[in-house]
Amino acid sequence: MSLDSSNLRLELDQLFKELRGIAVKRNIAVAVVSQSHRSAEKIKQVGAGNVAESYSKNFHADCIITYSQTDEELKMGLARLFVAGGRNDEDKFTIVISQNYAMGQFAIDSNLQIGNYWDLVGRASEEE
Repeated sequence: MSLDSSNLRLELDQLFKELRGIAVKRNIAVAVVSQSHRSAEKIKQVGAGNVAESYSKNFHADCIITYSQTDEELKMGLARLFVAGGRNDEDKFTIVISQNYAMGQFAIDSNLQIGNYWDLVGRASEEE
């Protein structure tokens, strides 16, 4: 899995392609984590277009899930998972998850994001 840093974008593309090939050949699920580019820090919803270094990494994924969290959500123990891409499944929906990192729990509960979610988050942060 070593990469030639002089050709990083092409190397990353090839690595993601090979990891998907291993998953298909062995009929197993493989989770590959990537980070967003720096400008995504300022947006509410990270999408597939915000992937760092090589957008082509997305081409090899069967499912793309992004993690987003505002400062207000962090204070309330909330975050969002956005299904940004699904090769053979439904996509373009958001799940709100409750978290407790102090206990080591990434997701305690979850639900589909509802239409007035941002109003509820805003009201809750004003009450603090």
